[in-house]
Amino acid sequence: MIDFDTRAYPPSLREKIGSAGNLSAVLKAIFPDFAHAASLTRNSTSSGIHCPSTGETTNDSGQHRYFVVADGLDASDFATRLHQRLILKGYGFGIIRKTGHVDICSLIDEGASAPERIVYEADADLGAGLQQSQAARTSQIKDGFLLDTRSLPPLSPEETQRFVAECNEIRNALRGEAAAQRAVWLEERVRERVAKGEPEERVRQSLTDAVDRRELCGSSIEIQLDDGSTVTPNKILADLSAFHGKTCADPLEPEYGGGRNLAIIYTKGHSRPIIHSHAHGGIQYVLTPDPLIWFEDLGDEPSRPASDPSWPEPADIFGDAGTIGLGDFPLDCLSPQLAAWVGSQARRKGVPTAFAGAGALTTISAAVGASLRIRPHQKDDWEEPAGLWTVLIAEPGSGKSPTISAALAPLRDLDNRHGNEDRAAHAEWTRRQAKRHRKDAPDQPLERVPRIRRYVLDSVTAEKLVRIMADNPRGIMRAPDEWASFLGEMGAYKRDAGGDRAMMLRTFDGGSIDIERMGSGNTHAACGLQSILAGSQPDKIQRALANLAEDGMAQRTLFILDDDIRRVSIDEEPDKEAERAYRSTIQTLAAASYIFDDPVRLTPEGYDASKRALEQITLIGRFPGSPAAFAGHLAKWGRLLPRVILAIHSFEECEALGYVDASKPVPLERVQRCIRIAMFLVRHQFAFYSQYLVPDEKDAEARWLAGFMLTRPGVDRFSHKTIYDARTELRGADERDRRRRAGIMDRLVDAGWCRVEKHKDGLPDTWLVNPRVYERFAQRAEHERTERAARLVEIEQAAAARRNLINQDNSSKMGVQT
Repeated sequence: MIDFDTRAYPPSLREKIGSAGNLSAVLKAIFPDFAHAASLTRNSTSSGIHCPSTGETTNDSGQHRYFVVADGLDASDFATRLHQRLILKGYGFGIIRKTGHVDICSLIDEGASAPERIVYEADADLGAGLQQSQAARTSQIKDGFLLDTRSLPPLSPEETQRFVAECNEIRNALRGEAAAQRAVWLEERVRERVAKGEPEERVRQSLTDAVDRRELCGSSIEIQLDDGSTVTPNKILADLSAFHGKTCADPLEPEYGGGRNLAIIYTKGHSRPIIHSHAHGGIQYVLTPDPLIWFEDLGDEPSRPASDPSWPEPADIFGDAGTIGLGDFPLDCLSPQLAAWVGSQARRKGVPTAFAGAGALTTISAAVGASLRIRPHQKDDWEEPAGLWTVLIAEPGSGKSPTISAALAPLRDLDNRHGNEDRAAHAEWTRRQAKRHRKDAPDQPLERVPRIRRYVLDSVTAEKLVRIMADNPRGIMRAPDEWASFLGEMGAYKRDAGGDRAMMLRTFDGGSIDIERMGSGNTHAACGLQSILAGSQPDKIQRALANLAEDGMAQRTLFILDDDIRRVSIDEEPDKEAERAYRSTIQTLAAASYIFDDPVRLTPEGYDASKRALEQITLIGRFPGSPAAFAGHLAKWGRLLPRVILAIHSFEECEALGYVDASKPVPLERVQRCIRIAMFLVRHQFAFYSQYLVPDEKDAEARWLAGFMLTRPGVDRFSHKTIYDARTELRGADERDRRRRAGIMDRLVDAGWCRVEKHKDGLPDTWLVNPRVYERFAQRAEHERTERAARLVEIEQAAAARRNLINQDNSSKMGVQT
């Protein structure tokens, strides 16, 4: 359905439509297929309403046109493409809302074409003394064909630039009037909230963010629920389940549309809680936490004395090497359906979203493989495919394997389906070849060996892998049960397996691969790309790394750590819509073929953003105490970041349109989200290399003591006794032990955390603590206290369970029934 809100058209636009002939003529000029499409046209409900006492009659109330389309799932995107092309042709205009926001409109209501939108076609509910002419709403039916909406292409890069320029021109023409309207609306709202005791500056900022960024934050915005009560964003965020599905007025224009049943609060099924309003064709507001709720209200408690200005600002020596926040994948960087899939899998399997998110990202990269490539630079012709190598690390029974299985399910389904078909075809070919080689067989033309499509491999030899890659140039996903066993299988750390090891490393690049074997000759794959998704356990990882040659295998791999938070799997129904979208998109990407081999490119702004991000990633390797191997890993991000961008871009384009248009550059906003995902993954790598590649002992102990220091805000000085009482591993009274402790404290002195108070026998003996550390690292201090308390509780629970086990065993031996 296409909705024409003709009442809103400005006079200049009506004139332009008249010059073209009518609305139908305009539509045909934009998309010629409209000329032959079947349609039903009917004026909107408010048409033809007449008041006999005054003689007034409604005119130009709007029009609905219904088309029978080939693919209803494309309806929303088609409306967007049509809306954009109408604006490009000069059929755009701006409407200033009560908030001062300028909506860019065209002849059609873009939001009204969504498949889930309910259209009211019944008669109007007339007030006293009003009449409606039924002739005004007589349906006009036009015979024709199905409308293939996908024939209307998206904007090209050049058209996109012109579209943006046209929209900016419309906004600029209304800038003064919009600013005046914004000021009136804002002042009225600010007065209301200030009268209720809220700080003016905070209210003004919250309202400005709500209008400009569609973000609802804090308590400055009251949302009117349809049950008559009001609620703030803070209250919704504090009790998400209580407000899911509740209906309300538009948050910024509560009087719009009568004020009731206009918007819905969604706290489930989206990457972030939202309010979807049907005002002005559809607005989505995101609910964001108020930063002030992260800080404790100290009330009238005495504050800590002001820091001595002679103390320096303490450096962050943690560098997030711990597991704080490592379990939380940045879901707001994913499309809503993909975020819903990740969240659903994580909850039902009792794993961190980091595991489900990394599993999905790696599976997407394998589905895209080498079928598409990205050109990260603006001028250089260097290109990257989309394959990633990922290992989830956690103790046994932590849910790694079920999570990996769920991520790979769409590819395994394709593997089974196509594999069975292709193996049957291959068997038939083999039968024909056997007949062909008989002496009495007539001459027949040679037949090409039918290929067997493969998507996922568990275990395979190096030679067999190259043979499979020869049949599958888009790439293969390897999914071994255990990463260490995969290394052994490939000869990755056997002293006599240098050739296999080198071949395996080349499968990261996606270039051609040749293997020469005695007896079997040469095996060649024009494109040998391998993605990897595996699990491993901490002790096995440690042993594997000890044997692994320093050839770049580990540096190419993304290691995802458990955050050590105990989770319980939740018994809830799968998110069927998210499951469907994930499976469908993965399988579409994995089966897609492209006529042209054009690479995906970044916009100039996207390139600049990725370049800055890579510079920041390189700087991270210079953090004090970082293992040398970590710097080697960071050097790979020049190749890893483009692969993350290509995977996310391909998934979101395919999810929205059903295909990937390689000529469409990756927008800046998408690049920025991919950078956030990359930074999250880099944090995991920093934690991994810090834990598993034996960092400098003094740096590691200094970080531990710094964490302990934050849990003791009342302690203003440290002595040798304070240190070894806290850390028994540092006990010892001789000079060597004192030098060891002093060397560790030197790291904290260099970082500005403390300074030497006095010496004894030529060595530092006591240290004063910089009071600023408690101010700067307040959040870290809370985490340290919580984590250490949780460890004590676990120890007590384990001891109680052990005592109970022993008591039961003793009772059983004595013949006592428990």
